[in-house]
Amino acid sequence: MFPFAWLLGLSPGEAFQVAQYMGKKLITNEFVVMLEAKDAIHTFSPHMQATLSMFVTSFANVGTVGIIISVFKSFLSDDKVTIISRSFAYILLSGILVSLLTAAIGGIFHW
Repeated sequence: MFPFAWLLGLSPGEAFQVAQYMGKKLITNEFVVMLEAKDAIHTFSPHMQATLSMFVTSFANVGTVGIIISVFKSFLSDDKVTIISRSFAYILLSGILVSLLTAAIGGIFHW
């Protein structure tokens, strides 16, 4: 996640720290990262705070995609759910890209 965090306009030190939070958020969920970053966020630069806050509050993680698939399972036929389940990687990738775009736009407004 470091290249993406660096492209968001963060310095290399900040980008490495934000990339760690981003990776942890994608695998676990946003609440884990919020609890971890709550004590240290006041020490971050305003740009880093805005970027991290925008990325963390998105819904791009493995658990969210699982929830989406299970909701579709409740009201679609099994063959359509199978097609959606095969697209798991694409759904996760699109969520990550939208989260990065949201963080980039939020960071631009706080520069």
